[in-house]
Amino acid sequence: MLELARKYNIELNEERLAEKRRIRARRFHTEIVPLFRVFGFTVGLVGIYLQRSLASDTLDWWAIGRYAAVFYGYALFSWLTLRAWFAKTKIDLGILFLCVDIPFIVSVIYATGAESSWLFCFLMVRVADQTNTTFRRVFGFSHVAIGCYIAMLLFVQFVDGRPIPWSVEIAKIAAMYGINFYVALTAKTAEGMRRRTAQAFQFARSLILELQEKTVETELAKGRAENANQAKSDFLANMSHEIRTPINGILGMTDLTLSTNVNDEQRLYLETVKSSSDALLNIINEILDFSKIEAGKIELELVPFNLHEVIGGAMRTIAPQAHEKDLELIYRPDPETGARFIGDPGRIRQIVLNVIGNAVKFTERGEIEIRVRTGDSGDPGAPRVLVSVRDTGIGISEKNSKAIFQAFEQADGSTTRRFGGTGLGLSITKKFVEMMGGTIDVESEVGRGSVFRFSMNLMHAEDDDSVAVRDTARDTARNAAARPVIVFETHRAMGKAIIAQLEAIGREAHLFDDAARWFDAVRGARPLSVALYSIAGSETDLPSGGSAWEAVGRERALVFARRPVGSSGGADLPAGCETAAVLSKPFTPIELREALERAEQGSAAQSATSEATETAHAPPAPARPVWEGSTEDAEGVHGPHVLVAEDNAVNQLVVKKILESLGCVPTMAANGKEAIDRWQNGTFALILMDIQMPVMDGFESARAIREWESAAGEGAHVPIVAVTANAMKGDETACLDAGMDGYIAKPIDRHELERELARHLQTGLPRD
Repeated sequence: MLELARKYNIELNEERLAEKRRIRARRFHTEIVPLFRVFGFTVGLVGIYLQRSLASDTLDWWAIGRYAAVFYGYALFSWLTLRAWFAKTKIDLGILFLCVDIPFIVSVIYATGAESSWLFCFLMVRVADQTNTTFRRVFGFSHVAIGCYIAMLLFVQFVDGRPIPWSVEIAKIAAMYGINFYVALTAKTAEGMRRRTAQAFQFARSLILELQEKTVETELAKGRAENANQAKSDFLANMSHEIRTPINGILGMTDLTLSTNVNDEQRLYLETVKSSSDALLNIINEILDFSKIEAGKIELELVPFNLHEVIGGAMRTIAPQAHEKDLELIYRPDPETGARFIGDPGRIRQIVLNVIGNAVKFTERGEIEIRVRTGDSGDPGAPRVLVSVRDTGIGISEKNSKAIFQAFEQADGSTTRRFGGTGLGLSITKKFVEMMGGTIDVESEVGRGSVFRFSMNLMHAEDDDSVAVRDTARDTARNAAARPVIVFETHRAMGKAIIAQLEAIGREAHLFDDAARWFDAVRGARPLSVALYSIAGSETDLPSGGSAWEAVGRERALVFARRPVGSSGGADLPAGCETAAVLSKPFTPIELREALERAEQGSAAQSATSEATETAHAPPAPARPVWEGSTEDAEGVHGPHVLVAEDNAVNQLVVKKILESLGCVPTMAANGKEAIDRWQNGTFALILMDIQMPVMDGFESARAIREWESAAGEGAHVPIVAVTANAMKGDETACLDAGMDGYIAKPIDRHELERELARHLQTGLPRD
């Protein structure tokens, strides 16, 4: 806008515009017009000189000098008068001197021959130089010029006594009048053009001023919006911190209590508390994700990952809810799709989890099937991965099928609805899918179920790990080509999924839905085959006869696919098959391949089966230390010493118990200053640092420790891991910038804490 004003020299300030107009007018009348006057008089003197030189042999230099003195004296006088008095009197001095110029021009005509002079055209030139003014001024000047010329003719006739050829002079006067009238019309046209141009500039000026005003208002509104958005972000960050802190205590203490000896009724109550806390945490995460997306603060990672592992992790998370409803979770990948890609595995897992969770919520009986295949995106290196999730639930009406992807919208928004939720899950999913270059839609029929389809553009991952995995799979397929997998599965969709997974890992398969025929095929297979038996959960699915099962277990590599014992549809293995490999539903091609390998390895399969059986029946035991090379000290306490800086008493207890269960020796500090004092007086292999603490926060404490280490020299580094309820975008980066080595968001996930301990304690050395 301002560039446009500068380009066309449009002044926006009213005072500066008026001042520029005054300066231009003064310069025109006090500088430009006097210069033109001097130039015109010079031309006139030249005309007198030429006329006199052509008319006689001798020149009257005295007359020429007299004319020069008069003309230039008048020019100097007019210039000085205009400079001194311009715009200071009510008389328009510019017009006054312009009018006086005409008698001087007439005197030049008189001096060069009067009626016979060929300089009479100067009068027309004097009129023409006013065409940049108004029509009335030009026409007035023309009448003054003609009047002065007629006066000169009368002076010649009656004073000088020379006869005037009036017929010729009248023709000259008519020609002068006609030409001046034409010049006046030209001035009128120019005047109209100037007026329209001025109006256009005035309109442009007013428009630009209005746009400038709107821009200022927009900038102010933008500033207010940014301040409001910052305030919202601060509020969400504080809300996240304040809510996550007590939830961390609830979840942590619940997990610790569940690991103790509690009766069935108490376990039911505690698991209800845990599931309710998980649901609350999920709602908080959805609100935070939605706020981050709206603020444009979500960025996708680009890291190699295994698609089977990501989808399998999401399925395992939702499996307990599905099994509780006796639903079958089925994963059916296309053998040609591949598994290694580059993308954001965390967001993809969130997408899959949202869609599967939605399907489980609205499905009471039947199955949920997840299918994956590859489409064409136009780039061979970045295929379009297509995922569909089919359920047999209540379905969605056509009216609501599009609304469900909008924020805070639900298929049933009434107060009597059966299913709760924030209405943000699918909206967030849609945003993430679009950020990955894909689309999401739903095809549904009320009472017949729904099919959600979404796509993502993902780059193929080609690194050493993926090449090794592919080579291993090819070698396994070559070695196992003569050992087909004989599968028993009564569920049609699950059977097709198992065959697809076996094809994905390069195994030949034969599917049976009749147990007797499966037994016959297993016993009669030559060479020896792998037998996979899928347990649906009812006793009728297991043919009687322990000796028959014992024979199959001795002669064949046997794998059972079942839901975990204790879940809905879970079942024990038949007698005589306790050493068989067990595959927990739902499973992925990776888990299926591992189960087949365990079954084929014999002794390893027995060890793995025993471990799986103990895990299924026994309560969870404390985890072993996850570091390497831990030793016992003089007091008989083994494991590394960990300093925990945490101001919340409940969270102190949670972290302390988890660390003790992992074999660590925790030391607690209530604030950053106390943590620094304990660190300076002790020997610690790792520091877990909260961020928001009284006296001294985690950032300041970490910087102080790093400064001390820098002064101490090489070898003094102690790993610092942030453990904080600050889970907004940038919080992890801020922790790393402060000198910390890791980041864990509250509520603390035991497995994530184990990974951080394993990562840092293997290489972290105590400070001397």
